[in-house]
Amino acid sequence: MKRFFRLIAVFIILGLTLSNVFAEEKVEPGVTVEKGKEREKVEPGIVVEKGGILIGKGRLIFEPGFQYTHISTQRLDITGFTVLPALVVGIIQVEKIKRDILTPFVTLKYGITKGAELDIKVPYSIRYDEYTYGTAPNRVIKRTDESGFGDVEGALLFHIIREKGARPDVILSIKGKSRTGKDPYGIQTETTTGYTIPRGLPLGSGHWAVEPGLTFVKTAEPAVVFANISYFYHMKRDVGHGIGTVDPSDSINYSLGVAYAVSDKVALSTAFEQKFYNRTKVNGIKQPETNVNVASLLLGASYAFGEKTSLSLTIGIGLTPESPDVQVSLRMPINLF
Repeated sequence: MKRFFRLIAVFIILGLTLSNVFAEEKVEPGVTVEKGKEREKVEPGIVVEKGGILIGKGRLIFEPGFQYTHISTQRLDITGFTVLPALVVGIIQVEKIKRDILTPFVTLKYGITKGAELDIKVPYSIRYDEYTYGTAPNRVIKRTDESGFGDVEGALLFHIIREKGARPDVILSIKGKSRTGKDPYGIQTETTTGYTIPRGLPLGSGHWAVEPGLTFVKTAEPAVVFANISYFYHMKRDVGHGIGTVDPSDSINYSLGVAYAVSDKVALSTAFEQKFYNRTKVNGIKQPETNVNVASLLLGASYAFGEKTSLSLTIGIGLTPESPDVQVSLRMPINLF
């Protein structure tokens, strides 16, 4: 835990330092300013994947942050098929589990053109699982932890339709995910009094994935209404370890929400997102209990420190049994140039 908080402190100090180094001209959030012959609207820290607009040609944003995920359940079945670090489905018999995942990350966003943007995200995960099985006085508690780099993500975003009248802005996104994190295959297990638990923990899905999607944004001053729909596709592969070819769950995702400016420095947002996963296949055979429904309520706030730096907080509350209980995400976008 001490290592995690040291990392967070470094990110925050680095962010504040860079915000002062690269501060040049003052532009208040939500105000329209002249830029050559064009007019550009500066949004108050609303992220693209939740309804923001692209950052603009030639701009580079450095975004340190972290995410905390907590899961607590009376029963958890694991097969070693990990869709997300916070979502593992399958068959390992555990009566109660508490899972905490701390993920510091760094994101770089670069505006290729006025209507195109490249994003790269590098996460580092610190994960703690506590398993409780059996009944008193023979109850056994087992703790397992793991840390390391997770799956690196990248995205290309294209502003394909611009808002005019009743027509919203439309952003096309093509996201990709690597398998750089420790995968769930080949992790050793141990069996005690009839219960099987893992000795190690996965930090990634073990599969490459792509996610095409569309985001719709409509301004209604002082609010911004947004919606997103996407399809997350996992690529199957032969994972070895005597398992064979695994085709992890794909998902259809959507989100709806609104962001609204409270002042020239503060913006709030509320959103609902839901993900429908189909069944994982192993050697072409569908696995039971791997089709899940994940839904969350998202509450967000952002504060603009000045012309170059803002701080964004998002809290996610799980609404279905398969969803994480709570997710907290803190980001500090820094406009380098």
